[in-house]
This record gives sequence, C-alpha cells and structure tokens, in this order.
Amino acid sequence: MIYKSLALATLSLLFTTVPTISTLAQDEIRQENVQFKPDTTGTTIQGEIKGDETVDYILRANAGQSMVVILSTDNLANYFNVIAPGEDSAMFIGSTEGNRFEGNLPKDGDYTIRVYLMRSAAREEETANYSMEIGIANNNPTAPYTTETYDATTSFKCEVRDSADGAPVTHSQDCPAGILRGDPGSASMRIMLPNGVERVLNFEAENVTTPDGGELTWGKEENGDWYIGIDNQEFYIIPEAAIYGD
Repeated sequence: MIYKSLALATLSLLFTTVPTISTLAQDEIRQENVQFKPDTTGTTIQGEIKGDETVDYILRANAGQSMVVILSTDNLANYFNVIAPGEDSAMFIGSTEGNRFEGNLPKDGDYTIRVYLMRSAAREEETANYSMEIGIANNNPTAPYTTETYDATTSFKCEVRDSADGAPVTHSQDCPAGILRGDPGSASMRIMLPNGVERVLNFEAENVTTPDGGELTWGKEENGDWYIGIDNQEFYIIPEAAIYGD
C-alpha cells in the first residue's frame, strides 16, 4: 500500500507541474495590438523573431472591408497567417500561399496576423528580420470619394508595384482621389490604390509630404505636373490644377 501511495503521489506531482505542449506554445506567442495613425488606413511594422518565437498582431476590422498584408523578410522560412475573429484555423496560410495576402473580410472583430518561422528554421534557432505592411480600407475602390465630403473628386495616373524592380515607370493605372483644398497652393489628396489601401499626399508651399510613411521623392515638370514616388513602389502624376482648383 505504501508503494502504491507513493506511485500515485508521483503521478499527481507530474501532472500538476509539467505544462502541456499547447500551454508551452501559447507562452511563446507575443501579442501586439495594431493601431493606425489618425487619418491613415495602413501602417508598416518592423520586427524580429528567433527560433520558436511567434508574434500575433491584432487589429480590429469590419465585414466587407478589404485587407492587404505584405511581408518582406531576410529569412525564406519566415511567413504569416491570417486568422478571422473567433476562428481556430487560419483563413490564409503563408507557408503555402506566399507572403502577400489580399482579400475581403468575412466578419466584424479582431483579426490576427501571426508571424512565425517554419519548424525546421525554428529548431536551428534561426532569426528573421522583417517588415510587414498592413492596410485596411472599405471595399469600394471604384468610387470611394464623393463631392459631399471633398472639394473635388477625380483620378490620377498612378502605378503600384509589389517590389522595386527598377523597370521603367509607365503610370498605367487610374487611382480615384478626393481633394481637400486650403490656402492657394495647399491641398490634401486622398488616393485609393488598386489594392484598396489609401495614400494621403499633402501639398503646401511647393512641397509634398505624406503622413503614411515611406521614402518620398518628387519632381515637378515645366507644365506643372508633379511626379511623385514612394519607396520606389508607388508612383503618381498630380497635375498642378488639382492643387489650385483651376
């Protein structure tokens, strides 16, 4: 009876002190809430993970909105999944579908973007340094702006690329835009990109800025057209008449 009691006590101690595999996995997941800056519809996140580390980026969105997530990384074993609110399985699995997600969201709530390393790389304690672009917009890119809220609506010649490949820029796309004008020569342009993400360009005192981040370059032609590039991936032609309202 003494041996039996000792055996039961040992088993009880084991079951109460050894965490389960699922508990260990959950402990290795770090959660970070994602919030966009005021008047923006996207953000870029810089991060690093090593080994079994996993990061869940949580952001709230509504059914019918479109979401774009693009991961750039220095480790080919680094991917992300997208998990809808209240779901256990992923609606997008990066290891089989790639490092770009673009789609309409099925329900309201908190969406999870889970960044991780594949098991083979995690076992080797590899490290991944990554940059992740996240954008969410209303799913109506063909007519997102009206003159009820803007001084004018139009479309600008634009081009958007997945990467800076160095090829000639053709400005072959049309991006819908809303224009809010201030003092002469001052205007704010809200431009809807083909992927549903909004870009804001602010013009003032013969200068252009963007609150959305990115390396901005620009030049102005003799006819008044502004040629604007951001991160060598977004390109716009903005006529001077759009700024002044001529």
